[in-house]
Amino acid sequence: MVLRGGLAMVLVLAAACSSDPPVFTPADLPRVVLQADDAPAGTRMVADASGERDLDAFARDGAERDGLEQDGFVLGYVVLFAPEAWFDPNVHVGSDAVSVQVVAGLFEAPEGAASSLRRYLGDLRDRQIESAEDLTVPDLGDEAYGLRGVAPADGSPLLVYLWRVRNLILVVSGSGPVDESLLAVLGATMSERALASGSRRAA
Repeated sequence: MVLRGGLAMVLVLAAACSSDPPVFTPADLPRVVLQADDAPAGTRMVADASGERDLDAFARDGAERDGLEQDGFVLGYVVLFAPEAWFDPNVHVGSDAVSVQVVAGLFEAPEGAASSLRRYLGDLRDRQIESAEDLTVPDLGDEAYGLRGVAPADGSPLLVYLWRVRNLILVVSGSGPVDESLLAVLGATMSERALASGSRRAA
């Protein structure tokens, strides 16, 4: 997905099946992901580009859709924060503009989410981010990864953190001159919400 002004974002996740019982349910997703009040400085949530996403929205093609269905994909959620200038058609969005996107993927069991996370990481490296370099990321969940590179479509800088909390995959990506500390703060916010939500459900 590329926004006006060359803002590149990543939207695709894959999954793998498992029979373990779930910890999170679809009702948890809105409580975990970032919302309008969490918008990073200089950005605003794009309401019509944010919200729940079904299997068809997460699949790039028919083959992937079949794979996701077989692998136990339950529901996705996307939240997009665009630069304030993007909302004014008369204002050019410069190369120094920052945008942030959150993607959440819910799966039937932790094992499926873990397999999906590895697939997604590979897809980012192979197809969605050029010149990808690994980043050291905070302890956000059961496993976490980070990548830095550029968007193939327009060469804009990209930073991505992706991690798993039980049967939930969470991703936060930034396009433009994003400070890595911003992704760390946003990631920690979602991770804390996920752990709190899961703790309430597991109690």
